Amino acid sequence: DRPETVDVLLANNFHFENNCAVLSVNGYPRAAFDIVRGMLQNNPRLNVYVLHDATRAGCVLAHGLASDPNWFRGRARVIEVGIRPAHVKKMKGVYDGGEPGELAPGMTKTEHEWLKKYSVELSAIKPEQVIKRLYGAIVAEHALLPASSFVDSSGGDYWVSGYAFS
Repeated sequence: DRPETVDVLLANNFHFENNCAVLSVNGYPRAAFDIVRGMLQNNPRLNVYVLHDATRAGCVLAHGLASDPNWFRGRARVIEVGIRPAHVKKMKGVYDGGEPGELAPGMTKTEHEWLKKYSVELSAIKPEQVIKRLYGAIVAEHALLPASSFVDSSGGDYWVSGYAFS
């Protein structure tokens, strides 16, 4: 979801070791973004793994990518592997402030209330743990669950990794 997360993955050669593209939703890295995104949108067997912070924007990101025709609606299997409010209970000392907003598809009412008060960035987790869990989500296809089992996913068909940060 953020350039800083992309930098961690690139610095640790995640893209080389897993033969994948690593991009931020907001166009980072700028030099390669448009070319790589265009190539990805033409891949008929594309899996998009959405790694994100426990923030309002992060928790609705997979839904947005899966439901937006300008992104991957109908063209890719979108899989959420980010951290959500339920994953950060033991991280209380690293909570940041939340942000106001409306309940949106991709989050539960409980998450919405928590996210109005708090947020947690992936940087609160050791990089090797983030990479390990992301890799685990990629290879653990058997642990994929429909997002509709957890949140309002209307308009978007996407999956949640039961392995990543749960």
